[in-house]
Amino acid sequence: MHTTHLQLSLALCLALGTRITGVDDATFSSTGESYSMICLPNSENSIERKLQADDVSLAYEFAKKFPGYTSENLDSKGIHPVSQRRFVLVAADHPIVSAISENADKLQMGEISMMPEGLVKISSGLYESILPLVKTQVESQIKVRDLSHAQVTIQPAEFGSWADARQALMSEAKMPARARLDSQISAAVDDAECKVLREAFSEQERQIEHDIDHKQMEFHLNLGLAYNFLSK
Repeated sequence: MHTTHLQLSLALCLALGTRITGVDDATFSSTGESYSMICLPNSENSIERKLQADDVSLAYEFAKKFPGYTSENLDSKGIHPVSQRRFVLVAADHPIVSAISENADKLQMGEISMMPEGLVKISSGLYESILPLVKTQVESQIKVRDLSHAQVTIQPAEFGSWADARQALMSEAKMPARARLDSQISAAVDDAECKVLREAFSEQERQIEHDIDHKQMEFHLNLGLAYNFLSK
């Protein structure tokens, strides 16, 4: 029940897969991995972009019809098990009671009965069989986002790990130097010259690795979140 917007600036030579709490992972990289969004390398975008907007109409309709109930408290709020007698007392305004009433023709209505103080007596068997169905339906119809531990994580979108991405960058950066080495060795007059060329290449390789490992890369993300909530 929220809307997420972003503006970003990316000074990186890698595409980044980003996962954001509250945003569905519906964008796929070439590896088949899913992310909230994928940022292209060396890109900048100051135009606000909407990443996620959940429809709250069903949530408010449910809250109006069943005040105080959520998918998380369906098995506790208004529920009073009587294990010894194999039945459960359920508040008359509970979604389970509504589900049973709406499907009366498919259920054995002899398994429920009205009790004083607004409670409905339901057999334990019927309660245990219908609760998961009601809970699944509520969860599927009402999007609830847990933002208590909100976070943004990034990883190379086209590689399985940062180590794989580093290796690819190294190989790409060393390729021109390797080609020059091969050309120089083919033109060398003796083994001594080849040895000098290889030593020079090894030193160049170490410098390339040092430069890549210590190159500063930047990722800037302005994330906006608008949300509302229903009390439990």
